[in-house]
Amino acid sequence: AAAAKKAAAALSSATIPCSPFRPSPKRRPAAPQASMNELHAAFREEPHDEARLLELIGSRPELLQQEDDSWEGWLPLHNAARWGAPKAVIVAALDAYPDAAKTGSRGGDE
Repeated sequence: AAAAKKAAAALSSATIPCSPFRPSPKRRPAAPQASMNELHAAFREEPHDEARLLELIGSRPELLQQEDDSWEGWLPLHNAARWGAPKAVIVAALDAYPDAAKTGSRGGDE
């Protein structure tokens, strides 16, 4: 009984690593299997650098059309929505590539 209590106490104080589906709010894990362009990666950074994101969208709008090579085939806008990009950045992305709003992932949930 004492050993069981000790094991239960050890489990309750153990640190469980964040799942890639529920990342720590301070650090967003990169998907190691997915190749992303610069805009995909920038949307995953915290805190969001709004000026940098707007500059990337303005100077390289073609990045908005590129899917990552994950099984889901996310566009940068999927990352923007998933990681909570600022509203001004979302609006700029949609202005630059409106079809992104009509493009679902291959997973079908986004």
